[in-house]
Amino acid sequence: MNDFRRLLTRIEEYVNVHYHPAPDDIAASLPDVLEKVDISQALQHHSPGESLYDTTMRYLRRLDNPAFLRKNGEINEAAFYKYARIEKSNWSRIRLGEAFPRKETLLKLVIALHLNEKDASTLLSKASCSFNDTDLRDMVILACLDIRCYDIETIYEILEEYADNGPDRPRRFKNIYGDI
Repeated sequence: MNDFRRLLTRIEEYVNVHYHPAPDDIAASLPDVLEKVDISQALQHHSPGESLYDTTMRYLRRLDNPAFLRKNGEINEAAFYKYARIEKSNWSRIRLGEAFPRKETLLKLVIALHLNEKDASTLLSKASCSFNDTDLRDMVILACLDIRCYDIETIYEILEEYADNGPDRPRRFKNIYGDI
């Protein structure tokens, strides 16, 4: 059995325990407004404490990866957001605190920062977001965090495996990395 298949087996075990899909009749009755309503400005004024950017930078410093440091010891943010595969405009909005990023961007941060589940939940909460046990993509990513799989190409492949719903059937979810 190759390493990738072993990873998939471990992730499948995690997903089988933690994933609780919503019944089809309930999911169909929920309004489709999650990606359409922007309440970030209101939430930003009412969320005390460390900002999403500050939390991200704290975790980045803790990572202590020389690839993300300049010669003078300062953080090289461009190297980090490129590594995380986050667009420059999205990183700028995070940096300036203009708006909360989409969940896909937050999940990319979680993986690039090599966070555990607790720290990942903390980071997501800074953008009024959380993991959902009825979301297969969330559970696959949590499984990757649980087994400490942070390689972006590997996670891309794992997400593709789970997103594929067979020929002539819609994908289960959108891969956060799009097409690598």
